[in-house]
Amino acid sequence: PGCMEILERLLERHLLVEENQKYRLTHAKIQEVLYQELRRPWRQRWHLCAAQALEAIYATNTAEQYTQLAHHYFEAGRWKESLNFALKGVKQAVPAYHNEEGLGLAKLALQACDALERYEHNQAMINIQRFDVLAQRVEIYALQGLRERQAQDITKMEMLAESLEDRHKQAIALQKKSELNFRVGKYSEAKEAALKASKLHQ
Repeated sequence: PGCMEILERLLERHLLVEENQKYRLTHAKIQEVLYQELRRPWRQRWHLCAAQALEAIYATNTAEQYTQLAHHYFEAGRWKESLNFALKGVKQAVPAYHNEEGLGLAKLALQACDALERYEHNQAMINIQRFDVLAQRVEIYALQGLRERQAQDITKMEMLAESLEDRHKQAIALQKKSELNFRVGKYSEAKEAALKASKLHQ
């Protein structure tokens, strides 16, 4: 049966209810037992059904469901879709100052990148997306004042940009390095990184 048919059967048996355009199991214990008893292929199918149902229901406004979509697609083993929605969610969370949500999505996105490496041969494309995730996480760490973690991610960004031989991304990493050094009072290092970034932009 298709995903929507499964949902309809669960609704008919009162195992699932619809509230405010969202679906939930009628009891937490039902969810726990069902999830534990399902074999991995069925759990993956359950999550895929949930993701596809969300996309169908919120077809005109999936932005509200980025977190749920990223989670369900990840658990379904659909790494590309999970990464896509997780990255969109992080980019949405940063300007809204939803830091914890953004960090959770960034972690999920990086896990999706790691999973994709086992099945995809386009390492460059994966690293481009990994770079974008790290760039967003750097912004969150900057807002939280977590300078050490910020510095660690910037170093990772520099390494990725170098491996990609991407001057634009190298400049972005250096600019973020300059901003961090300025914030911690390392003004000469900040100036040096900014000058390097400027040269790469030329």
